[in-house]
Amino acid sequence: MAGTAVHSYDGGYPNGVAWTIQIPEDSIQVELGSGTASLHFTDEAVKEWISVPNSLSMGTLIKGTPLPASMSLDIEWAGVEKRLGRFSDEALGFTDDLVEVSSVTVAASTVQAQAAPGATVQSFTFTSEPTSFSSSFSVVGRERNGSFARSRGRKGPAHG
Repeated sequence: MAGTAVHSYDGGYPNGVAWTIQIPEDSIQVELGSGTASLHFTDEAVKEWISVPNSLSMGTLIKGTPLPASMSLDIEWAGVEKRLGRFSDEALGFTDDLVEVSSVTVAASTVQAQAAPGATVQSFTFTSEPTSFSSSFSVVGRERNGSFARSRGRKGPAHG
């Protein structure tokens, strides 16, 4: 796999939802007025499945997976391109307020995975180089869905 390996890091399948992890609410900051958003977290527990097909098969394709791993991430979005506005449909149970932005900055991304002693897969650490780029399409916003869309007056860091 060396040289061409594509890794798959995620939290497994809690409650049947793929490729997600729960992070602290204060990890996400959204300022719709200025069209900015940020996502920062450190050492959040994930699983390293080695490949996407292995992740989807719950580790049946590669013996010794998933590996316990941790992930740190630092991403910022900025540059208002267009205010897409507020959309709401109580019957469908959602409301959102969206802004299209033009730039994404990844200040740091690190994953550390630890193989068990004697495992056929290896431990590793991956750290990306900082990068900024213009995006052909990125949207930041606030969304409420399900019961949160129907609860008037409820406010939270990521829920408006």
